[in-house]
Amino acid sequence: MFLAIKLKDTAADKLKLIKTVPNYWQYEQNNYSINKTALKDEFHLMITSIDRKDEENMLNRHNESYFPQNVLRVPSEARKSIESIDNVEPVRVAKIGVVYIHSGQEITEVNILSNIQTSKRYKQFMLSIAKLKSIQDLQQENFYCPLLDANNADNCGQYAYIWQNSIYQVLFHTSSMMPNTRWDHEFKKKLIGNDYVIISYNESDYPFEMQTIKTGVCQYVIEVCPQKNSSYTRVRLKRRTPTTTTQNASTTNTKSSNNIDYLLSDDFVASYVRVLALCLCQQGELEARQRSSSPTPFLISPWQNRLQALRSLHTRCFLSYSNRQSSK
Repeated sequence: MFLAIKLKDTAADKLKLIKTVPNYWQYEQNNYSINKTALKDEFHLMITSIDRKDEENMLNRHNESYFPQNVLRVPSEARKSIESIDNVEPVRVAKIGVVYIHSGQEITEVNILSNIQTSKRYKQFMLSIAKLKSIQDLQQENFYCPLLDANNADNCGQYAYIWQNSIYQVLFHTSSMMPNTRWDHEFKKKLIGNDYVIISYNESDYPFEMQTIKTGVCQYVIEVCPQKNSSYTRVRLKRRTPTTTTQNASTTNTKSSNNIDYLLSDDFVASYVRVLALCLCQQGELEARQRSSSPTPFLISPWQNRLQALRSLHTRCFLSYSNRQSSK
């Protein structure tokens, strides 16, 4: 109930009240505050009741339209398709091997994979081409890091070089970041040998050959040779090309690509090598698909792969539902 001055009150009546009622103006101010608070509460209740009714009506209409009484459940035979969708990466992934060769070092597989101490110039190159991060953080962020496990630090090490943007997640299998647990470096060869591209940072006076690291997967080697007493680096590309003999037996030869043999400034060599390695990773994956039992002339993007998985799930659910309806 609101308190207000009656219309029949005259100026004389108010003057009389002022004289008879102590602290009259304080009394009037309190009444005004009470009326204002009561009015706000009344408006709030009205608005709340209106919003609640509108919300109930909206939910009722939504439930009638989108939640029918007969709910179609996902059949059990299609649940594997749902799990496969979660396994499809939302971005392109790539893994690139990186090896380091000391100045004046003899180039053999054991010597190269044993290198843990590196030069300042090599460290600057790696920090420019990628970002150093702990393997434990990568696993918590669900980053693409196959065969790297924080619980297996004796073989994997504790840190790895990675690079990512909105399209790519790239992991660098860096031999110098992995501890030497065995003399034959089996774990390092298992990682680096299964990469399509290997970056060889060569500070020695000898050329790096693809036969040095025995692998049947690697198709390209980017040899990065920093020039002594200079701020320039030479970048060369070597690739493994299949040839056919007279007996139609497939063999592999190493061919140096004459198209890529550049001398670049140290300020730009890291970005150039990274882009080149990513392009070669796609090329290596495409060549591997063409050599498989079911060759494909193109690569499928992650979102196309997800679309195919969703279409497969839709087809399985539709067939299962149709079979159930026909059996009734």
